[in-house]
Amino acid sequence: MKYFLLCALVIAGAFFSPLKAQDHNPCPDGGTYQEIDGVHMCTTPAPPSILYDCFAGSSTESLGLVKDISQCLALVQPFFSNPLNNIDPSDICSSTGVQTQIINEFQAKIYIQYSTYFPNKTCRSPLEGSIMANMRNKTTDYYCPPDDKPQFLNFYPIEPEGGICWHPAVPAEPEPECDCSNFAGDSLKTNNDLLAPEGQYTEANPPQCVRQSEIAAGRDTPLECVCQVSAQKWAWSYAGFNAETNTQMVRWQTRPTQIGQPSGTFTGVKCGATDGGPLEPENNAPKDCFTLKNGVKWCWADKAEKCQVVNGVEQCASGCGTVNGDFVCYDDTPVIPPKDRDQLTPPDDTLTDPNKSINDMVKGDFKEINKGVESRLDNVVTSISNTTIAMDEVSDKVGLTNSKLDGIGMQLDGIGKQLGHIDGTLEGAFGDDGEPAPGTGDGETCYEDICSWYESAYPDGLVGIWQERSADLQQTPLFNFLNQLGTVQPTGGQPDFNICFNLGAMGDYGCKSFEIPSAVWAFIRLMILICAGIFCYRIVSGV
Repeated sequence: MKYFLLCALVIAGAFFSPLKAQDHNPCPDGGTYQEIDGVHMCTTPAPPSILYDCFAGSSTESLGLVKDISQCLALVQPFFSNPLNNIDPSDICSSTGVQTQIINEFQAKIYIQYSTYFPNKTCRSPLEGSIMANMRNKTTDYYCPPDDKPQFLNFYPIEPEGGICWHPAVPAEPEPECDCSNFAGDSLKTNNDLLAPEGQYTEANPPQCVRQSEIAAGRDTPLECVCQVSAQKWAWSYAGFNAETNTQMVRWQTRPTQIGQPSGTFTGVKCGATDGGPLEPENNAPKDCFTLKNGVKWCWADKAEKCQVVNGVEQCASGCGTVNGDFVCYDDTPVIPPKDRDQLTPPDDTLTDPNKSINDMVKGDFKEINKGVESRLDNVVTSISNTTIAMDEVSDKVGLTNSKLDGIGMQLDGIGKQLGHIDGTLEGAFGDDGEPAPGTGDGETCYEDICSWYESAYPDGLVGIWQERSADLQQTPLFNFLNQLGTVQPTGGQPDFNICFNLGAMGDYGCKSFEIPSAVWAFIRLMILICAGIFCYRIVSGV
């Protein structure tokens, strides 16, 4: 027994493991995430750089900031004047060419040594033309990007000195929301509520929106959204104090029609904030009507106007009834949106030489003929597609007709109840045998001088009606819906929990597939095999 409990705990741990939050790394290339002056950035310290002012010769005007004497030499180079440019080349005896000499880490020179001829063509003593490169005025600066992080191009100063290099952070993907249209026509659960500041809504003006969640594939946490509901009964309770907004919060929920069953129905419309104020249905969706997944539109109605009691039996207008605690009526003339159809194109019968005989035709001529054939085939395919669309529209209209027939069926059921009530009244007053009283001249008998000429339409009573009509009753949409709940076909594979909510006159809510991931079934099978193996080992070994 304890091994079975151990297996059960393992399985339960797999199903009820804590959900992990969806992580987002704004700095995948490294760095520290910061928000400065409203800018989301990834930062790294800016490396310091020792810089000096560079001067040419005895000039007091800095040519710019440099890191070392070689950079200073590069800035001074354009200011060097080569004396050989002013001497006739035939007068030049010798020349070293332009040279550079680094004297120390702060000084260097650019120079050239040369000599010229005497008139007797002997060389004079060497001369030198030069310019000094000097570095002075040490300063500390910071540069971006760092040598090992080329993507951090931008510099941001940090007082009193220093700075950071940064690049824009990667924004988080917008958090997906569940699709409110998936819940159109569904009833509310006990966890559907809405938190709002106190005073934002009143019982006379309730929110008409609640929070909803939806499990999505590939996510550890469910999707969240706020959806519109059709509900007339609301209640609120205090939900604590919000210190950030300094506001008392209130929790709004629909009132239950019975214990544990809230009233209200999802309309399939998403709610959004309007100007930072209350949540409202999007696209100005009405609050008193909603459309089910089958396209039928339902609206709130006054039960006193739509229903009346006749001989103790309540009769309501066609398509009216109570849904999830609210009295509603469906629209008799829902609009079926037109479906797009493809247009037919004229066939392409263009021929370069229509008078050419078949014996003179070449490959290109036959291609031109095939264009006309292919264009006609395309029109055939388009016509078939348009016919299919037209048949779908007919099917939609038949579906609407069926919904109207369901409403008529409700009326006929009510009329049948009234007739049954009248039948019972007549039988109570005149008897159910239809026998006239004695002495009436027809030789029949009566009971206590009370005769009846009423002939019962149901001579066998309720038992006869059930025996005659029970087979037809069990073929109605309601019984078909109930029968499928207990039907699971053993296929040896993953079962398909597909339930169709066709309740006849009460509404066709479409089909919903309850799919459990295959990995869960595989895990359950594995646990069963492990437990069976342990149990068999205990039986064989006696441990």
